[in-house]
Amino acid sequence: MNQKILELIKSNNGMLSTEQAKEKNISLKRLERLKKNGELKRVAQGLYLHKEYEVDPFYLAQYRCSKSVISHSTALYFHGLTDKNPDVITMTIPSGWNTGLLKKKCTYKFYYYKEELWKLGKEEKISPFGNQVRIYNKERTICDSIINIDDIGREVVLNAVKEYMDNIEEGSLEKLYKYAEKFNIKDKVKTYVEIFGRI
Repeated sequence: MNQKILELIKSNNGMLSTEQAKEKNISLKRLERLKKNGELKRVAQGLYLHKEYEVDPFYLAQYRCSKSVISHSTALYFHGLTDKNPDVITMTIPSGWNTGLLKKKCTYKFYYYKEELWKLGKEEKISPFGNQVRIYNKERTICDSIINIDDIGREVVLNAVKEYMDNIEEGSLEKLYKYAEKFNIKDKVKTYVEIFGRI
């Protein structure tokens, strides 16, 4: 395999998009030849994976749905607020946004918020596969989890709030209350904080 392509793929955890290839003056014909030879496989339109690497399902989901943000159960897991590895990848998209992934209910679960709330608390984090993905921060994730406690599971959410309070960082509580106010759940969040802050 062309050394230039190999180095580029390795620096990107085994993946290469046609956009990245174009930036490096790598022709699409070359990528198609490597695919035909079995060196690469196409995992999505415009995205290739080297045969020696595993596909990153989180990166792939966000590549295929550009507005998705990892949230709820999956975000709890990413932040170490639960040890329960979710069966499906949970993500949030703006209300009215459409994606072909909505049909894949065994693999993905989507939540919807209006644009203003969808933007709230977004950050970048490294996935277990080493790729940068969009995710909500801990405080936003706690709010989402409390709002959807019956959906996620009461025990999972209560344990997550306890874990959050046990390892709370300076200034985080103010941020948590700010988000809770935006979602109109400040009193509810304060109750949980008071309970687990005393334990």
